[in-house]
Amino acid sequence: MGHIKSLAFNREASTIGEINAIDYIKNELKKENIETNIEYFKWVNPNRLVLRTIYIILICYMLILRLVLILLIFLLLKTMSYKTRGISLIKEKNSRNIIVEISAKNNKIRQPLIIISAHYDSMVSILPLKWHKLFNLVLKIIIIPFYLFILFLSVIITFFYYYELPIDDFFPSFVTISSLVGTYILPLFVLMFSSKKSESTGSIDNASGVAILIELVKLFNKNSLKNVNLLFLWCGAEEFGLYGSKRFCEKYFDELNQKFDLSNSFNINIDMVGTYIGLEEKIGLIKKKNVNYNLNSIIEATAKKLNISLIKFNSNIPIKSDHISFKSFSEKTNEKFQVCCIHSVKDCKFIHSVKDTPDKCSPEILNSCLEICFNVIKSIDLKGE
Repeated sequence: MGHIKSLAFNREASTIGEINAIDYIKNELKKENIETNIEYFKWVNPNRLVLRTIYIILICYMLILRLVLILLIFLLLKTMSYKTRGISLIKEKNSRNIIVEISAKNNKIRQPLIIISAHYDSMVSILPLKWHKLFNLVLKIIIIPFYLFILFLSVIITFFYYYELPIDDFFPSFVTISSLVGTYILPLFVLMFSSKKSESTGSIDNASGVAILIELVKLFNKNSLKNVNLLFLWCGAEEFGLYGSKRFCEKYFDELNQKFDLSNSFNINIDMVGTYIGLEEKIGLIKKKNVNYNLNSIIEATAKKLNISLIKFNSNIPIKSDHISFKSFSEKTNEKFQVCCIHSVKDCKFIHSVKDTPDKCSPEILNSCLEICFNVIKSIDLKGE
């Protein structure tokens, strides 16, 4: 609870709050002489991707109206000075991952690896999470296909104009009106769903996971495993698209696959431990499929042995958290690399808002989750003997 209260501030990616959160994690581990590795990566805010679409549409208009000269003058002026070259509405942002590795006592070639992950960034929004899910659905099913269709028509019309071929006046008018409406409405729609009028301390989501990882590192730093290596990963920019875990997986799969036996390895992702301990069990719209082969069974058996309540749940689509990125590991190892997600899904009614406060996190539940994770990892290590 001390960690959660200390992290009870806005930790949005690429802000001072994110830096303060990283410093807190580093300092807590430094007290135990635990070495941390900070890795930087770049990412692009989804709202800025909308601006890229608008740029493309405006360029198409210039081509259609034969305003190429104006476009060339703009590009020339922008590249003349180093100051103007750095100005961009779609500039990439910086974020960081925090990595701690603890090697097994028995140093053997290609031992198993357990990656324990949690994101440390937070997000705040004026609207509830369910409205964001609705917007994402509308964006994927309606808005993006619409823009691609308009872009396609723009290219076709440009082709006809360039070769001076006959074309019905309806199509240019349709493209112009539709694109102009979309150009102004879509950014407003995005801003409405992303505007901030309050602050969230991000306690359940996901200071809880950060706190559990800090204490797990401390425990295993004093009690390292015999046969299994551990890698702790605090991910950045999760809330904006799982960027931290994606960058980690893209960068390190080949290296980790050569060094460790990923076919017998696991990812335990902790994202939200609030009023209870939840575990994603099955996913699928029609036919539900287990999220892993037997990792959930080990977690369930451990919780039962410790007499700790564990609530399993099914999802129509996977919970959007960092374990999704590690699914790429699973695919590359013929699904032998197993992932799981500890997630108190019913607590989503609190997150991304002023309601996500430290008092929503139960000390007993947090300690129980820590105990389950510690014993699950120890159990996996014993099976490797």
